[in-house]
Amino acid sequence: MPRTYLMNFDAGGKRWRKTYRGIKYEVYMRDLPVTPAQWTEMGSYQAANDWWKGKLAEIQKAHPHARVAELVQPRIAYAERHGMTDEANANKELLAEVLNVSSAELPPLVAKISLGGTDLADSAVWADRFAREPHEPTPKPTVNIGTALNEWFEVKKIRAKASSVVMLSSYLDMFRAMLGEEVPVSSIDEDCVAKLFIRFHEREAAAATKRKWWMYMKNFVRHASQRYRFPLPTNLDNREYGWAVEVTEKQEVPARDILAFLQPLPDRLKLYALLAWNTGMTNIDIAGLVRDQLDLDAGTLVRRRTKTGDWSRVPKVRYGLWAETVRLLRQEMATDGERALLDAKGKPLYEANKAGAGKLYDKVKSQWRDTLGRHSARPYTLKDFRDFGSMLLQNSDFRSYRTAWLGHSPGSVADRHYSGTENVVAACRWMEQQIWPQTVAEDQSRKAAEEPI
Repeated sequence: MPRTYLMNFDAGGKRWRKTYRGIKYEVYMRDLPVTPAQWTEMGSYQAANDWWKGKLAEIQKAHPHARVAELVQPRIAYAERHGMTDEANANKELLAEVLNVSSAELPPLVAKISLGGTDLADSAVWADRFAREPHEPTPKPTVNIGTALNEWFEVKKIRAKASSVVMLSSYLDMFRAMLGEEVPVSSIDEDCVAKLFIRFHEREAAAATKRKWWMYMKNFVRHASQRYRFPLPTNLDNREYGWAVEVTEKQEVPARDILAFLQPLPDRLKLYALLAWNTGMTNIDIAGLVRDQLDLDAGTLVRRRTKTGDWSRVPKVRYGLWAETVRLLRQEMATDGERALLDAKGKPLYEANKAGAGKLYDKVKSQWRDTLGRHSARPYTLKDFRDFGSMLLQNSDFRSYRTAWLGHSPGSVADRHYSGTENVVAACRWMEQQIWPQTVAEDQSRKAAEEPI
């Protein structure tokens, strides 16, 4: 049978607690008929239940000031219902005072009220407490949607990445146009939500993009409802308001086709592609590559997983660099400074900050786009090359290393609490052999011949 708890267990304080009619009650383990060995939730809950039943019976006996308490309790309920925290707390303190003093200690007014008297002039303080009618909370000033959106944007910026701030800034203009700059924020109701969904649906955009817009619009409405105290529209999470995103199966691309695509590219873009293919790097990873992560003589790169790089206890991953990757790195690396790769003017490849509407400068992405065209025109993106590495591993003995290329966060509880270094050098060497079998074989033969007998 399920256990019944009449009080709340406080393990740290070794006690049981209960709030009843605005008054807090508690009993310590040492005051219950249990041994120290039973000072646990399971060991003492029955004794605590018995204690509370006795206390409740004591409380519910006819109290000499019950009629006074009856005047205060509705005020507590009213104040809590209307968010009048100070009013509720003041009346709770008053109730506790009334129920815990003798009749002789009560002010004259309370004594008369409890006895049915009607003279309300004996105590101005108590007369004010008991005679005035409950009042509605002072309404907040009307705020328009433009002001509410600006406040929401500033709150979102606190935890957002700089790249997300730029995206949110563009959404802000869209939301203003849809909702109206000067319209009161409290006008957002069920009808408004339904119309917004239709307007999003009619826009020319991919289903995944519409889903992202809708997610942020709902987030704004929730924030505004809590901040400015208007009812949250009941249809905000209507399951019909959504778009199905078709998941397409990625097809494995033969290495010869990928190499044919890379062959005419400028060496800098070829390096970007190989870093993504060889080590699962994103454009931000490439821009942030530092010398200390590289050992070109040993042909290795050590860095944290992409999507968990900010975590202090996730592992670093040791990759084995392919011969072509090492060659291009030696050729393209900056001559000095911490960053391994810079643009033609010696500036970082990626810069971002959250000031104002946000700023984003992504030279890796823009170089790829300017050379190969927009997404619809170019055959492959840098993200595709990360997928190429993952797909090459999926049918090998190294399939468990795919997450290092995809940048996934650790999946299990055990994975989320580990530290150290993942070594995927062997997987990288195997991949290189699959992509350039003849070159690798010739290189191995040359090294074997150079070794002393």
